[in-house]
Amino acid sequence: GRWDEVDYPRFQSIFREALKSNKELTIRIHSGGGSVFEGLAIYDLIRASDCNVTVIIEGMAASMGFVIALSGDEILINENAFGMAHAVKGGIYGNKQEMLNYIELIDSCEERLRQICTERTKADANIINEWLTSGKDFWLSAEKCKELGIADEILKPTKQRKGDDENTDSENIINKTPEEAFECFNVFPEVPQ
Repeated sequence: GRWDEVDYPRFQSIFREALKSNKELTIRIHSGGGSVFEGLAIYDLIRASDCNVTVIIEGMAASMGFVIALSGDEILINENAFGMAHAVKGGIYGNKQEMLNYIELIDSCEERLRQICTERTKADANIINEWLTSGKDFWLSAEKCKELGIADEILKPTKQRKGDDENTDSENIINKTPEEAFECFNVFPEVPQ
């Protein structure tokens, strides 16, 4: 979804409601990121809960989505998903002092993110520093996320194609109509109405 679809008040409301009847929660993340301050508030809310939270990264956990993913007690990543870390970004219009103040704010945010990454991953200080200061986006595969201690486990799909099982070979589609060939790959059979 869009980076501004989930903000702290909305997440807080849903999360606190879920906590009323659950001691274990699973949060599925597919996020391109968003506001540092919204992300830090969500991160803190999850970390401060007495609930056991499993985070599953689906697709991507980029920018502040990456930081929020680090809030989980257990972090899983789909085999084809990515994490992405980079420097804090922003902009300001104003006089020289306002711009200098904004640079100080970015420095403070980067330091906070550096501390979170140090505490919650196995990446060394040089790697984390490169993420936060180089100006590049660091797209990390599921394997790299596991290697750096960002994710605890890689989830691999187990679903087989229709017609695949240990007793038969895949259907031969050579002498089929296009509709019949398509049906060989249909993993979502029609539900009777």
